[in-house]
Amino acid sequence: MPKFNSNTSGDEKLASPIYKNLANQYDLIIGYTRESYWWSDKEIYSLLAFKNGICLKGSFYSKRRKNDSWSKPRIKFVEINRDSASFILNYLRDAGFFALNRDTLNINHRSINDKQDEVFSVDDGVNYKFEILTRNSFTIIESYQPDYFLEKLPEYKSRGIFIKCRNWFVAKLNSL
Repeated sequence: MPKFNSNTSGDEKLASPIYKNLANQYDLIIGYTRESYWWSDKEIYSLLAFKNGICLKGSFYSKRRKNDSWSKPRIKFVEINRDSASFILNYLRDAGFFALNRDTLNINHRSINDKQDEVFSVDDGVNYKFEILTRNSFTIIESYQPDYFLEKLPEYKSRGIFIKCRNWFVAKLNSL
């Protein structure tokens, strides 16, 4: 199992449905979600979990009610091949995914000169988020509209790593 350093605040733990519902139940959980204004009434995660040598693929779903409370989440897991799950972890580790920095992944400007920056922005975009939970840490690796910002700011290579790993993770997890 890779080692993770927490990069989250207490407020982020309270806001995370993965943390609130699954903390201390697994050795490692990687939860992937997409956040947007358009989907703000749903919490949908794809999950990869490890517990006592068993590997699981799962899903998490909750919907906001009219009174702004959330429905009880539907969490489902199925056991998957350990080698396939380890392959996913090893790929992400070898690609440098776990070392990505949230701040660097979300830079939206570049310096033109000492007094001016060129700033790029997107309204109503999508934030792609991985929540990684171990028994001792809670880490978030996320990037807002990474494809757009990589095109505008190609000098920030970490976005390319994030996009490559995001696409690969989703495809591999869906194929299990």
